[in-house]
Amino acid sequence: MIFEERSCSDHSTPSPRPSGDMAADAGALQDWLGDGPADWRGGGGVGADRRSSHDAALQLGAPPDNTALQLPPPGDPSRRWSAGDALGDGPAGSAPHDAGLQLPDNPSPSASAKPSPRETSLATLPAWVASHLAHNGGGPLDAAARRRYFERAVRVLAALAGGLESGRVPPSGIAARNVIVREGTSMEGEELTAEFVECRGATLGNDAGEDRMKYAAMDALGRIAYEMLVLGNGPSIAQFRSERRSSLMDASLRDGSVDTTTTLEEDLADIMEMLRKNARMTTSEEDSSVVSAMLEANVPFPLCRLVRDLLDDGDGATGRPEQSFASWDDVLADLQQMSEHPDAFLHASSPDRWKLQFGEKLYGRDDATKAILDAAERVATVLDDDPLFDWLPSLTGEVVFVKGHSGSGKSHLVRLAGNSLVGRGWRFLQCKFDRVARPEPLSVLASAFDDYFISFMSGGGSACDDLPGMRQSLGQVVGAEGLGELARFVPSLSLVMGAAVPVSAGEVTETELHILFGKLIEALSSKQAPTMFFCDDLQWADDFSLSMLYSLVKGARPDLMHLASSESESEQSSIGSLAEQENNVLFVGSYRDKEVGDDHSLAKVLKRFGADNSISTTDICLTSIGVETLTEMLSDTLCIPARRVRSLAELVLHKTTGHVQFIQEFIQALAADNLLTHSFARGWEWDEDSIDIFPITSSVAELFALKLQRLPQDILFGLQILSVFGSQIDRNVLRFVGDYEGEPSVDLRSAIDLATSEGLLEKAGESVRFAHDVIQEATIKSIAEDALIPMLQMLANSLIRNATSAGDMDSVLFVIVDLVNRIGLDASPQQCEFNAELNLRAATKAASVPDFSGAGRYAESGISFLSDNCWSGSQYDVTLGLFETAALSHFSCMGGDRDLLQQRIDAVFEHAKTFDDKFKTHCVWIQLLSITDLSKAIEECLSALSRLQYPLDLSNVGFSEVCSELTACKDKYSGQSKQELVPATSLDDPDLVRALKILVFLFCFHHRQKSFLTAFVARHMVEITLRHGTCGDSAFGVAAFATALINILDDVEEGDEWGRLAKSLMRQHSETDIPMPTVTAALYGIVFIWKEPLQSTLLPLAQGVRVALETGNVEFAVINSGYYTVRSWNVGKCLGVLRGEIEALARQFRTHYDSSSNDSKVYRAVLQFLFTPLYNTVLNLEGREDRKEGEEPAFPWADVQIRDNDEILKASLDLKQFVYFHTILTYQTSTAFLSRDMESALRYANVYYQHFASVEQRIKFSEIFNILYEGLISLHFARRTGEEQYRVRGKHALEKMKGWSAHSSWNFQNKRLLLMAEWHYTMRDYDEAALCYEGSIKAAAKHRFVHEEAIAAELAGHFFLERGLLPKAHQFFLHSAHCFKTWGGLAVARRVEAIVKEKFDWNLMNVCPVDGASVASFSTEKPPSPAAKKRRQSGLLTADTGSLTADTGSVILSPGQNGAINEWVLEGKSFLLAGAFVEVDSDRTAAERVVINMIKSFGGKVVIRFSKSTDYMLAGKFTNAAKINAARKRYPPVDVVSLERLQRLLLGELTFEGMRALPPLTVESFTDKSYQPARRIG
Repeated sequence: MIFEERSCSDHSTPSPRPSGDMAADAGALQDWLGDGPADWRGGGGVGADRRSSHDAALQLGAPPDNTALQLPPPGDPSRRWSAGDALGDGPAGSAPHDAGLQLPDNPSPSASAKPSPRETSLATLPAWVASHLAHNGGGPLDAAARRRYFERAVRVLAALAGGLESGRVPPSGIAARNVIVREGTSMEGEELTAEFVECRGATLGNDAGEDRMKYAAMDALGRIAYEMLVLGNGPSIAQFRSERRSSLMDASLRDGSVDTTTTLEEDLADIMEMLRKNARMTTSEEDSSVVSAMLEANVPFPLCRLVRDLLDDGDGATGRPEQSFASWDDVLADLQQMSEHPDAFLHASSPDRWKLQFGEKLYGRDDATKAILDAAERVATVLDDDPLFDWLPSLTGEVVFVKGHSGSGKSHLVRLAGNSLVGRGWRFLQCKFDRVARPEPLSVLASAFDDYFISFMSGGGSACDDLPGMRQSLGQVVGAEGLGELARFVPSLSLVMGAAVPVSAGEVTETELHILFGKLIEALSSKQAPTMFFCDDLQWADDFSLSMLYSLVKGARPDLMHLASSESESEQSSIGSLAEQENNVLFVGSYRDKEVGDDHSLAKVLKRFGADNSISTTDICLTSIGVETLTEMLSDTLCIPARRVRSLAELVLHKTTGHVQFIQEFIQALAADNLLTHSFARGWEWDEDSIDIFPITSSVAELFALKLQRLPQDILFGLQILSVFGSQIDRNVLRFVGDYEGEPSVDLRSAIDLATSEGLLEKAGESVRFAHDVIQEATIKSIAEDALIPMLQMLANSLIRNATSAGDMDSVLFVIVDLVNRIGLDASPQQCEFNAELNLRAATKAASVPDFSGAGRYAESGISFLSDNCWSGSQYDVTLGLFETAALSHFSCMGGDRDLLQQRIDAVFEHAKTFDDKFKTHCVWIQLLSITDLSKAIEECLSALSRLQYPLDLSNVGFSEVCSELTACKDKYSGQSKQELVPATSLDDPDLVRALKILVFLFCFHHRQKSFLTAFVARHMVEITLRHGTCGDSAFGVAAFATALINILDDVEEGDEWGRLAKSLMRQHSETDIPMPTVTAALYGIVFIWKEPLQSTLLPLAQGVRVALETGNVEFAVINSGYYTVRSWNVGKCLGVLRGEIEALARQFRTHYDSSSNDSKVYRAVLQFLFTPLYNTVLNLEGREDRKEGEEPAFPWADVQIRDNDEILKASLDLKQFVYFHTILTYQTSTAFLSRDMESALRYANVYYQHFASVEQRIKFSEIFNILYEGLISLHFARRTGEEQYRVRGKHALEKMKGWSAHSSWNFQNKRLLLMAEWHYTMRDYDEAALCYEGSIKAAAKHRFVHEEAIAAELAGHFFLERGLLPKAHQFFLHSAHCFKTWGGLAVARRVEAIVKEKFDWNLMNVCPVDGASVASFSTEKPPSPAAKKRRQSGLLTADTGSLTADTGSVILSPGQNGAINEWVLEGKSFLLAGAFVEVDSDRTAAERVVINMIKSFGGKVVIRFSKSTDYMLAGKFTNAAKINAARKRYPPVDVVSLERLQRLLLGELTFEGMRALPPLTVESFTDKSYQPARRIG
């Protein structure tokens, strides 16, 4: 036995001391055993004899005088209790029945009064118990007071058990007199603790082998607990044990087992051995007595069980019952459950404790719940409150996918998380897909909104819901027209809006639906009230719904991640303004992973989510639960301590393999078979042996099947009817099958009510649903095989009859079609014909949504019902409609069956009676042909026009004829208002409408061939519109005509006017604000670039790319992408941003095209000739590799056949891809020029001159830049060689640029001035050249062409260097390098810096700046506005004077200027900005932008939130404490620096190590009083 000798520390309460009369203690033990005095040694230690360790542990000393308080217990005035005898061992000579808690006779007010609310009182345990009795007037406690007392007693016992667990209480100290109770109140509520007073003597120790001592301590605590709880209303523990000892002794004497001649010590040893042998029996007897006594004293059974399990037989581990406590952890766990859940675990008063209810709690899913709530936190968290980041769009959508096997708790997990978020002000929308039913397209997703609005209007919305605010948001975001479209799918919108929303009858595209539903969810969501949108059982979702879901998650975040419009990475993205919605929605989807293979539709969508960098995806996998989790679950369900159900949990786990739903149903089955029973006195009880042999079912479905068999037959039949319709049954279905008369007849309403009470069904508004899919599956499987088809037929007939009678067939159309398709061909000919008609109605409705996947499925089902002679007689119209719809659906659906498509087209061509009947299929056929044989497609177009009485002969049309036709048409309408030319009426001639459709195809096909015949076709489209009226294709025809005027006739002004007419027609015929991609490409790709700022065309082109991709218009997605990427290059967009856009576009096109489809070659052509050349160019100019070692390439190089740009250029020429050839030539020419590889630049310029000198071959949208570089290169060689040809070509380029400048000074002024400067340089007019160079630099800076500003500055540097003006040359070269860095062309910047190092003496460069007066006098434009000045950011070029110097007294530095280090000293460092940089600008946002630009100019980068890569927080004035503390608490900590310290670093006055060695900056450092601003330099 290990004891620890400890000295008693000072304490306010006197420390109890061992009694000085050891004989008295021995006498007490002798009395307890019924024998003479015993010889004890050591005063409280454990002797070497065979005495019980329990008795030794409980050796007590005499109580101090101040604790011997007397009070007659209730009901027994003659009885005296001793505070020192709390464990039942009274003073020597006292009778056993007198043992107990000794309470004061007349407690003083201080002892009995309740403590003051703001005071903390101390009392011994007897005094504390007495205070509760005294507070009740000394009589028995009433029910409420008793309840409260028991709850407080549990807290006291828990505190005492915690103290005993520590092992620091000596055996002599485990007595009621040594317990001090502290109680009081605080801000957190009531405080109640208890502890044993520290005593001298040996402690219990912590040796794991000291079980006997531990159990003795537990027994002692049990005796204290017993006396505390019975409150004197029962015998003492000593009395129980004395009576049992006497009975054992009498029995021993009777059977002669005790020898009367032996000594006392020998007798005691024999008795203890006998007790050990009879431990189980005697313990049960004592248990029964103790529990009965406590129950008679009105102690709740859980407390009785607690005391029973604490007590032992006085023999430590050997004599403890099987269910007794084994560790203090178990004791504390029981007490904690009682304290936290008193109704269930303490009072046993839970009203449903006799029912098996598993409740809403999740078990073993803490990590999964946290993952969902973390994702919600990311949605609800605002990134930063700094104005600098106000413009930043939310580019990350949040989606969580929960997967697992059936019954693993996926839906329960998400719903609990959703309900938790509702409590925080969120909205929670949810829907569920079904295995059986094929509902109306989008009806499942729409039901989420419909159900939410109904719940909201009935008062079930979240606390943040406000009806006027919701109506206002819906009206503003969605609009009246959009609400009309959505009302088709969400009827409850009328309830919310307070009036009937007129349902739109027009057709909408898939893109428009995506946009409308996106606006709907945007209207419901905000930072104050975010939305959680849950889609359950996605493994059964149809393709159209999955596509919609992906679109909703994307929101305004297209696959084109950055599509930015500016020259700086930090500026706003064009695509960001496509939609102003923030990321206020968390999407959650669940699915059964075992049912989703690699070729499953959901698997493809999941792959898209995973590959999309604009979406943050969280994957959660739910697996089976373990024994600890199951133990907790059973403990909570049965209201029994965890330790007592652990063995049951192990048994159940073995039977169910940890499947949550299987577990719950297995427990229910045990209860149904009376293997798990409930007693109101003792709670739940079970027989583990019987459970062990209980039959094991193979799945939870079998358990449900057994459960169903117990139902009455009519109720089961009603459930079987419901199961036919799937997991959820709509209210209309219930209404229309209410009179179903099968055999036997059934009352569905009664069946629903009973099944709901049994937990098989749940009511959801006016609909019902099975509580779980497994129940529905088990129910439908219970239908006899030969009874299923007749049941389906009768249900279909009932629905048709009643829905038709009610005039509401559309509401159940898809349900009926699903039933008849499951019946199949087992029907009469008349019924088959009717089923074909039903499928045609469903297919047509699905295509109008448009859900082409569903439409194709219904069309093919309808075709299967047709007879062999379907093309003749009464079935002709139905047959034609089915085949037309099938052809359109298979073509329009990505991944459609092309072989089946061809069969449907051939059938229509063979059997259709007229061309009108064939026209829709003919259009599909033409588009299909264009993929593989463009010439054949053109022939089919011309053939169709002839049949439509609009013949078009293109065989003899040459370029001159086209020019004549265009000129004649232009002159015919010249000088007139183009808007007035358009007829007010719509085009109503069906043949002309069809002809216009064919002309659109014809234009596109000739455009692919880069033929001038596109202009001829466009002229005919305009003539139809102006003569006969407008239709949807009129806008495209007019836009095409505008491009022809510009491309062929060079008439920019007329082309611009016609373009604006096209824009007006597009708005007139578009029902949304999103432009048609066909018109967008023409207007913003070609027409408007001559008069509008080039940068302004980027946003519409980005919209065109996105809309074209979403509508499946791949051809114009390619065209818009081409214009967009080329334009981004031309305007000098930051190369890093442009690179990211090219990567995103390439990935998007790769995702769009299935590599196994016939369209894959289109993707490869786009990748090869459109994206790869520009991507190569950007990489070369950035001076970087595509990826780091070990990093996956961001660009799909694996799909690229030719990587070298020169080889790609040659291949494009060989394939006659002239647009690609022209564009690649522009990239190669500019790259060679920027690299100053002038020989290669000349070679490329000559190639351009050779192939595109004629008007017929020009590609106008990029001609501007070919002309610019042609002129610069030619004039360079004119000076170098003196050859006249180069001077002539340079002069020609200058004249072209002058002509274009008349249309737009924004786009052309800086280019014209640069060519003029080079011209004057060549002609040796040096003064004019100097003026023009500086003017070009200023114009380029003003109009945001940073790359052309850099080119002009470098050429000016060469000019001044040759003229010997070294200071000016030096400043221009530095400015050029700075602009190239801003652009992202680091390779070019390094080349320019190398010139500076080579040509200039660094020691002589502190020279006066370039005089800017010449530029100021040269410019005739007004000075730029303050906002324009702020955009200049760098300070190198002062906008007011044109001087190429830093502003006087500026705190902002640039590399190599005003003493700053001329290198990337901040390379690899990232900064987070905070506070206000008042020394830079009083406008906080403007100041931050300038600081950002300075950091980037030295190679650093700026981030918008803390991350692991954040190095410094650059703090300005008024930086708050929260941000500084957040920086310090990061791991590793983020250094806080000021602008003043950063400035010293950039000036070379500090190193990074030196900056860290300075005293750390605190919150006080950034106050108005202490802030040290950066100094002004220069």
